[in-house]
Amino acid sequence: MPTTDWDNPEHDLILLHKHRHIRHHYDSNGNRTATELPDGRSINYLYYGSGHLHRIDLDGEIISDIERDKLHREIERTQGRLTSRYELDPLGRLKQQTAIADLPETGTGKTRTLTAVKRRYGYDKTGNLTQSSDQRSGVTQFEYDKLGRITKADQETFAFDPTHNILSDDQTDKVADNRLKIYNGISYYYDDLGNLIHRELADGEVQNYFYDLHDQLVKVEIFKKDNSKETWVYSYDALDRRIGKGRDLCEIALHPTAELQTQDFGCF
Repeated sequence: MPTTDWDNPEHDLILLHKHRHIRHHYDSNGNRTATELPDGRSINYLYYGSGHLHRIDLDGEIISDIERDKLHREIERTQGRLTSRYELDPLGRLKQQTAIADLPETGTGKTRTLTAVKRRYGYDKTGNLTQSSDQRSGVTQFEYDKLGRITKADQETFAFDPTHNILSDDQTDKVADNRLKIYNGISYYYDDLGNLIHRELADGEVQNYFYDLHDQLVKVEIFKKDNSKETWVYSYDALDRRIGKGRDLCEIALHPTAELQTQDFGCF
Protein backbone atom coordinates (compact mmCIF):
# COMPACT_ATOMS: atom_id res chain seq x y z
CA MET A 1 0.00 0.00 0.00
CA PRO A 2 1.51 3.39 -0.96
CA THR A 3 2.25 5.81 1.86
CA THR A 4 2.45 9.59 1.91
CA ASP A 5 5.46 11.37 3.37
CA TRP A 6 3.83 14.40 4.96
CA ASP A 7 7.27 15.85 5.78
CA ASN A 8 7.93 16.30 2.08
CA PRO A 9 7.87 20.06 1.20
CA GLU A 10 5.57 19.36 -1.75
CA HIS A 11 2.71 18.98 0.75
CA ASP A 12 3.32 22.34 2.47
CA LEU A 13 0.45 23.94 0.53
CA ILE A 14 -1.95 21.73 2.44
CA LEU A 15 -0.22 21.65 5.82
CA LEU A 16 1.03 25.19 6.38
CA HIS A 17 -1.23 27.97 7.59
CA LYS A 18 -1.16 30.91 5.24
CA HIS A 19 -2.26 34.37 6.27
CA ARG A 20 -3.01 37.43 4.20
CA HIS A 21 -3.87 40.73 5.81
CA ILE A 22 -5.31 43.95 4.47
CA ARG A 23 -4.79 46.97 6.75
CA HIS A 24 -6.50 50.35 6.57
CA HIS A 25 -5.39 53.72 7.94
CA TYR A 26 -7.62 56.71 8.72
CA ASP A 27 -7.20 60.41 9.48
CA SER A 28 -8.73 62.32 12.39
CA ASN A 29 -11.94 62.85 10.38
CA GLY A 30 -12.43 59.13 9.86
CA ASN A 31 -11.43 59.22 6.19
CA ARG A 32 -9.48 56.23 4.94
CA THR A 33 -6.05 57.48 3.91
CA ALA A 34 -4.28 54.24 2.96
CA THR A 35 -4.88 50.55 2.40
CA GLU A 36 -1.93 48.17 2.74
CA LEU A 37 -2.29 45.14 0.47
CA PRO A 38 -0.98 41.66 1.30
CA ASP A 39 1.88 42.04 -1.22
CA GLY A 40 3.15 45.20 0.51
CA ARG A 41 1.78 47.74 -1.95
CA SER A 42 -0.26 50.67 -0.68
CA ILE A 43 -3.39 52.33 -2.06
CA ASN A 44 -3.41 55.98 -0.96
CA TYR A 45 -6.36 58.38 -0.79
CA LEU A 46 -5.99 62.17 -1.00
CA TYR A 47 -8.74 64.46 0.32
CA TYR A 48 -9.41 68.17 0.51
CA GLY A 49 -11.55 70.07 2.99
CA SER A 50 -13.35 67.94 5.54
CA GLY A 51 -13.12 64.76 3.52
CA HIS A 52 -13.79 65.14 -0.19
CA LEU A 53 -11.89 62.44 -2.06
CA HIS A 54 -9.71 63.97 -4.77
CA ARG A 55 -7.16 61.34 -5.83
CA ILE A 56 -6.37 57.63 -5.50
CA ASP A 57 -2.91 56.27 -6.21
CA LEU A 58 -1.05 52.97 -5.93
CA ASP A 59 2.45 53.51 -4.54
CA GLY A 60 2.45 56.99 -6.04
CA GLU A 61 1.08 55.98 -9.45
CA ILE A 62 -2.23 57.74 -10.05
CA ILE A 63 -5.20 55.42 -10.42
CA SER A 64 -7.99 57.98 -10.38
CA ASP A 65 -8.45 61.75 -10.23
CA ILE A 66 -11.81 63.13 -9.10
CA GLU A 67 -13.22 66.57 -9.90
CA ARG A 68 -16.15 68.12 -8.04
CA ASP A 69 -18.54 71.04 -8.48
CA LYS A 70 -19.00 73.97 -6.09
CA LEU A 71 -21.16 71.76 -3.88
CA HIS A 72 -18.36 69.16 -3.74
CA ARG A 73 -20.39 66.66 -5.75
CA GLU A 74 -18.39 64.38 -8.02
CA ILE A 75 -18.78 65.41 -11.67
CA GLU A 76 -15.73 63.82 -13.30
CA ARG A 77 -13.43 60.87 -12.64
CA THR A 78 -10.41 59.70 -14.64
CA GLN A 79 -9.26 56.08 -14.58
CA GLY A 80 -6.33 55.60 -16.92
CA ARG A 81 -7.56 56.31 -20.46
CA LEU A 82 -11.19 56.33 -19.31
CA THR A 83 -12.89 59.57 -18.27
CA SER A 84 -16.35 59.45 -16.68
CA ARG A 85 -18.55 62.54 -16.40
CA TYR A 86 -21.70 62.97 -14.32
CA GLU A 87 -24.43 65.58 -14.69
CA LEU A 88 -26.58 66.13 -11.60
CA ASP A 89 -29.85 67.97 -11.07
CA PRO A 90 -30.34 70.54 -8.27
CA LEU A 91 -31.41 67.74 -5.91
CA GLY A 92 -28.20 65.82 -6.51
CA ARG A 93 -29.79 63.11 -8.64
CA LEU A 94 -27.85 61.71 -11.57
CA LYS A 95 -29.28 63.03 -14.87
CA GLN A 96 -26.64 61.91 -17.31
CA GLN A 97 -23.57 59.69 -17.26
CA THR A 98 -20.94 59.41 -19.98
CA ALA A 99 -17.63 57.59 -20.15
CA ILE A 100 -15.09 58.47 -22.83
CA ALA A 101 -12.13 56.23 -23.65
CA ASP A 102 -9.04 57.41 -25.54
CA LEU A 103 -7.76 54.37 -27.42
CA PRO A 104 -4.43 54.31 -29.29
CA GLU A 105 -4.56 53.52 -33.01
CA THR A 106 -2.13 50.78 -33.96
CA GLY A 107 0.85 52.03 -35.97
CA THR A 108 -0.24 55.67 -36.16
CA GLY A 109 0.74 57.02 -32.77
CA LYS A 110 -2.65 58.71 -32.61
CA THR A 111 -5.63 58.11 -30.36
CA ARG A 112 -9.32 57.90 -31.12
CA THR A 113 -12.11 58.75 -28.74
CA LEU A 114 -14.75 56.13 -28.03
CA THR A 115 -17.95 56.68 -26.06
CA ALA A 116 -18.02 53.63 -23.80
CA VAL A 117 -21.03 54.63 -21.70
CA LYS A 118 -23.87 57.05 -22.36
CA ARG A 119 -26.92 57.00 -20.11
CA ARG A 120 -29.70 59.41 -19.15
CA TYR A 121 -32.14 59.20 -16.24
CA GLY A 122 -35.58 60.70 -15.55
CA TYR A 123 -37.49 61.01 -12.27
CA ASP A 124 -41.01 61.74 -11.11
CA LYS A 125 -42.02 64.45 -8.62
CA THR A 126 -41.40 62.15 -5.65
CA GLY A 127 -37.88 61.24 -6.78
CA ASN A 128 -38.57 57.78 -8.18
CA LEU A 129 -36.58 56.75 -11.23
CA THR A 130 -39.07 56.56 -14.11
CA GLN A 131 -36.86 56.16 -17.15
CA SER A 132 -33.31 55.24 -18.08
CA SER A 133 -31.84 55.28 -21.55
CA ASP A 134 -28.62 53.51 -22.45
CA GLN A 135 -26.79 53.52 -25.76
CA ARG A 136 -26.41 49.73 -25.52
CA SER A 137 -29.60 48.45 -23.89
CA GLY A 138 -32.07 51.12 -25.01
CA VAL A 139 -34.84 52.70 -22.92
CA THR A 140 -36.27 51.17 -19.74
CA GLN A 141 -39.45 52.49 -18.11
CA PHE A 142 -40.20 52.10 -14.40
CA GLU A 143 -43.60 52.24 -12.67
CA TYR A 144 -44.51 52.49 -8.98
CA ASP A 145 -47.57 52.15 -6.79
CA LYS A 146 -48.92 54.82 -4.44
CA LEU A 147 -46.54 53.68 -1.71
CA GLY A 148 -43.50 54.18 -3.92
CA ARG A 149 -42.90 50.47 -4.46
CA ILE A 150 -41.70 49.47 -7.90
CA THR A 151 -44.33 47.51 -9.84
CA LYS A 152 -42.81 47.35 -13.29
CA ALA A 153 -39.39 47.63 -14.91
CA ASP A 154 -39.76 47.34 -18.67
CA GLN A 155 -41.36 43.87 -19.10
CA GLU A 156 -40.67 42.65 -15.55
CA THR A 157 -43.41 43.12 -12.96
CA PHE A 158 -43.34 43.10 -9.15
CA ALA A 159 -46.03 42.51 -6.53
CA PHE A 160 -46.10 42.81 -2.74
CA ASP A 161 -48.24 41.57 0.12
CA PRO A 162 -49.86 43.99 2.64
CA THR A 163 -46.67 44.02 4.76
CA HIS A 164 -44.47 44.90 1.76
CA ASN A 165 -42.95 41.45 1.23
CA ILE A 166 -42.20 40.82 -2.43
CA LEU A 167 -44.17 37.97 -4.01
CA SER A 168 -43.17 35.43 -6.63
CA ASP A 169 -44.75 35.59 -10.06
CA ASP A 170 -47.07 32.69 -9.22
CA GLN A 171 -47.81 33.81 -5.65
CA THR A 172 -50.90 35.82 -4.75
CA ASP A 173 -51.23 35.22 -1.00
CA LYS A 174 -49.37 37.07 1.73
CA VAL A 175 -45.99 35.88 3.02
CA ALA A 176 -46.52 33.84 6.21
CA ASP A 177 -44.61 34.93 9.34
CA ASN A 178 -43.33 37.93 7.40
CA ARG A 179 -40.50 35.75 6.08
CA LEU A 180 -39.90 35.20 2.39
CA LYS A 181 -39.89 31.44 1.73
CA ILE A 182 -39.81 31.20 -2.06
CA TYR A 183 -39.12 33.83 -4.70
CA ASN A 184 -38.82 33.01 -8.40
CA GLY A 185 -37.20 29.62 -7.88
CA ILE A 186 -35.07 30.51 -4.84
CA SER A 187 -35.99 28.89 -1.50
CA TYR A 188 -35.21 30.46 1.89
CA TYR A 189 -35.14 28.82 5.34
CA TYR A 190 -34.88 30.51 8.75
CA ASP A 191 -34.17 29.63 12.37
CA ASP A 192 -36.52 30.42 15.26
CA LEU A 193 -34.96 33.88 15.63
CA GLY A 194 -35.59 34.82 12.02
CA ASN A 195 -32.01 34.42 10.79
CA LEU A 196 -31.59 33.09 7.27
CA ILE A 197 -29.85 29.72 7.67
CA HIS A 198 -30.29 28.00 4.30
CA ARG A 199 -30.84 29.11 0.73
CA GLU A 200 -31.34 27.01 -2.39
CA LEU A 201 -30.85 28.70 -5.76
CA ALA A 202 -32.63 27.75 -8.94
CA ASP A 203 -29.38 26.57 -10.57
CA GLY A 204 -28.74 24.00 -7.81
CA GLU A 205 -26.36 26.03 -5.65
CA VAL A 206 -26.92 25.61 -1.90
CA GLN A 207 -25.82 28.05 0.82
CA ASN A 208 -25.74 27.50 4.59
CA TYR A 209 -25.43 30.35 7.11
CA PHE A 210 -24.21 30.05 10.72
CA TYR A 211 -24.57 32.61 13.54
CA ASP A 212 -23.18 33.16 17.04
CA LEU A 213 -25.20 33.83 20.19
CA HIS A 214 -25.45 37.51 19.20
CA ASP A 215 -27.04 36.64 15.83
CA GLN A 216 -23.89 37.69 14.00
CA LEU A 217 -23.02 35.82 10.83
CA VAL A 218 -19.86 33.80 11.54
CA LYS A 219 -19.68 31.26 8.71
CA VAL A 220 -21.08 30.62 5.24
CA GLU A 221 -20.85 27.35 3.33
CA ILE A 222 -21.48 27.48 -0.41
CA PHE A 223 -22.00 24.28 -2.38
CA LYS A 224 -21.88 25.13 -6.07
CA LYS A 225 -23.56 23.27 -8.88
CA ASP A 226 -20.17 21.97 -10.12
CA ASN A 227 -19.73 20.19 -6.74
CA SER A 228 -17.07 22.64 -5.55
CA LYS A 229 -17.34 24.16 -2.09
CA GLU A 230 -16.46 27.52 -0.55
CA THR A 231 -16.32 28.24 3.17
CA TRP A 232 -16.12 31.81 4.48
CA VAL A 233 -15.75 32.92 8.10
CA TYR A 234 -16.36 36.33 9.69
CA SER A 235 -15.05 37.94 12.88
CA TYR A 236 -16.16 40.94 14.93
CA ASP A 237 -14.70 43.30 17.52
CA ALA A 238 -16.10 44.06 20.97
CA LEU A 239 -18.46 46.65 19.45
CA ASP A 240 -20.00 44.06 17.10
CA ARG A 241 -18.33 45.59 14.05
CA ARG A 242 -17.21 43.15 11.40
CA ILE A 243 -13.43 43.27 11.22
CA GLY A 244 -12.53 40.14 9.31
CA LYS A 245 -13.62 37.94 6.42
CA GLY A 246 -11.62 34.90 5.41
CA ARG A 247 -11.80 31.91 3.12
CA ASP A 248 -10.51 28.45 3.99
CA LEU A 249 -7.22 28.21 2.07
CA CYS A 250 -7.00 24.50 2.84
CA GLU A 251 -10.12 24.17 0.72
CA ILE A 252 -8.38 25.97 -2.14
CA ALA A 253 -5.32 23.71 -1.80
CA LEU A 254 -7.52 20.65 -2.23
CA HIS A 255 -9.22 22.24 -5.25
CA PRO A 256 -6.39 23.84 -7.30
CA THR A 257 -8.82 25.25 -9.86
CA ALA A 258 -10.51 27.42 -7.23
CA GLU A 259 -9.98 31.14 -7.58
CA LEU A 260 -7.73 32.66 -4.90
CA GLN A 261 -9.34 35.87 -3.71
CA THR A 262 -7.60 38.82 -2.10
CA GLN A 263 -9.92 38.75 0.91
CA ASP A 264 -8.49 35.43 2.12
CA PHE A 265 -7.25 35.63 5.72
CA GLY A 266 -5.94 32.10 6.06
CA CYS A 267 -6.54 28.49 6.87
CA PHE A 268 -8.77 27.71 9.83
